[in-house]
Amino acid sequence: MAGKHKVILSERAREDLLRLVDEGYGDKVDGMLTGLEEDPFRQPYQKLSVGLEGRCARRINLRDRLVYKVIGSEEGDVVLVLRMKGTYRGIDALLSL
Repeated sequence: MAGKHKVILSERAREDLLRLVDEGYGDKVDGMLTGLEEDPFRQPYQKLSVGLEGRCARRINLRDRLVYKVIGSEEGDVVLVLRMKGTYRGIDALLSL
């Protein structure tokens, strides 16, 4: 059964996904993406602030976070996954997305 939200990966997130699969986190990330389709605001997630307002993060492992934002549209909500490697701290490129 498809979720009610459409999940789209940015180019950077697609690159990060390949690296995470190589590191053995493919199943975990797949489950997280499926969860975002169902409900991007189901716990556990963290609302980001200090320049990253409107974005959320979920912990993949101690080092990496799945960072995303939810965009409303006439067809329904779209979940844009911005990146999956590293943490949200110090990611200046996210400020423009």
